[in-house]
Amino acid sequence: MPVPTVRYTLAFTLFMLIMFEYTIVWQRLKNFDRVLYDGYRSIPYQCYRESKWITIQSDELLPGDVISIGRCRFFVAESTLH
Repeated sequence: MPVPTVRYTLAFTLFMLIMFEYTIVWQRLKNFDRVLYDGYRSIPYQCYRESKWITIQSDELLPGDVISIGRCRFFVAESTLH
């Protein structure tokens, strides 16, 4: 009698799909909260402005500022302001 096996397989597959979707939604919500929280924090950076290195907050960056993120890594600030 293969019918009960098919029902159990369908039930198990449906359960696994629901759990998978739940996991994906939970992870996206967690990441969304993290982005929202980190988006409002101001972070101090070493900035090269007017021929000298100064420490400024991330919300004070201007287009063209060169910032030091780590050892020997430099990035130019984007030209769009939020």
